[in-house]
Amino acid sequence: RSALATDLDGRKLVTSELLVSPKISVSATARRQLQAWRVDARLLIIISYLTTLDRVSVVAFGDSGPGAGASGPLRAAELAIETSSGRPVGAAGLRRAIDALGQQQAPYRPAFAGVAHLSGGRLVLDVEYAAPAPLNLINYGG
Repeated sequence: RSALATDLDGRKLVTSELLVSPKISVSATARRQLQAWRVDARLLIIISYLTTLDRVSVVAFGDSGPGAGASGPLRAAELAIETSSGRPVGAAGLRRAIDALGQQQAPYRPAFAGVAHLSGGRLVLDVEYAAPAPLNLINYGG
């Protein structure tokens, strides 16, 4: 229980930082999921990492990752990657993000990272992590 509580504290800390970052925007549904602390720590860390490359817009979180269960953390996300002016980076920019994610070491390397086409033709980065979600990936002084 102690490890679960510490993990939740870390996810709360990172979530609060992501929600006020000028380099991140989130849909209303994604905001509710973040505020309920339902998002896997690996996704929180990777979203933060991707902001070092470009702006990130969280379109949606889901639980379609390998080994997904009904009560586990959300381990999948659709992320729009944008330039500093808010323009979509396009297929080449998404491939750059996929390459960057593919170079991550475990446990931060996703089980899947690819390009998804949303309705209306919008291209997004689809990222999925496998279960189980490791605990206490976020080190903080709290």
